[in-house]
Amino acid sequence: MRDKNIINVPVYRTNPIVIENNLFPPTKIDMITEVINKFDDFNCSAKKNISVDSSGKNYKLEIIKATAQKVEYNNSNLVLVQMTVQKKNFGEEYVVTTPQKTVIPMSEYVKLGSKTYFFVLYPVIQRIKQDTEIKTFWNVFIYDDPNKDSEDFLKVVKAVLKEILGKPIRNIKYKEFLEEIKSCKVLDNISATLLTVEDVDSNYRIKYGKWIVDASLRKQRSISLRNLPSEQFQELFEGKDIDDVQITHKSFKINQGLKQYTLKRVFKQNAKTLQERFVNSVESCFNEYIDIGDGEEKNIYDIDYIIKNIGPIVHRYVS
Repeated sequence: MRDKNIINVPVYRTNPIVIENNLFPPTKIDMITEVINKFDDFNCSAKKNISVDSSGKNYKLEIIKATAQKVEYNNSNLVLVQMTVQKKNFGEEYVVTTPQKTVIPMSEYVKLGSKTYFFVLYPVIQRIKQDTEIKTFWNVFIYDDPNKDSEDFLKVVKAVLKEILGKPIRNIKYKEFLEEIKSCKVLDNISATLLTVEDVDSNYRIKYGKWIVDASLRKQRSISLRNLPSEQFQELFEGKDIDDVQITHKSFKINQGLKQYTLKRVFKQNAKTLQERFVNSVESCFNEYIDIGDGEEKNIYDIDYIIKNIGPIVHRYVS
């Protein structure tokens, strides 16, 4: 259960773009103008909605509107993005109104929507290779208020960054992650989900063997760990089997102070060569938060409130 008095602010980074330094290098205002123009182009285009992956949920997510505006905090220029998101296709669920107790089936024509999905973008420009090249990217501050599903929210932000801006969240390399955790003696909190695939019970094979085309038993296992020595994590993550049962999917979340890592290890087969291998992906973010003061609940979606509270986090993160 989420704490209703806290707004989570996970901080991500988009994939960097590297260009040669020239007579007209990009500026932060150029970056902001480009982003706002892309949102304007999207809203003027024929494509109005963005479907969001909602696997594992009993509904579908859809972004029906996304706008961006330039805002300021202590002389820093930021981009505030606001999105309208709808949930639909709830299956056989229904809503009951009061006091009439009217039952409304959650059919394909009934949607639950919210206009209060916000995140903030901060432009970053770095000169590299003795000032011969310029690297640009965006820091992404998600305003994950207590009335939202955090998993859905991150998917929505990723979809907007990819579909409208063409700037996906940066994945760090697995080797880079291993180097980072070497500085930690122990990993504070780890939650893991493992998906295993086994053959069906032998009784089924004996009884129905001549008709069975394919049969497998999928099991999901959840594990929570605390204070795991960091040098043991690689063995845990890369291990292929549990009790001689093949693992096809691993998902780990590591909370280490203010930093969070999300790791996935998926068993895949190359369609051409039929070669089988595991594919790793790693995301990292910093977890900041905002305390909601007494009587401030009604203000959390006001633009001034959002900027006043996210602004200090931006400055702290980029300083």
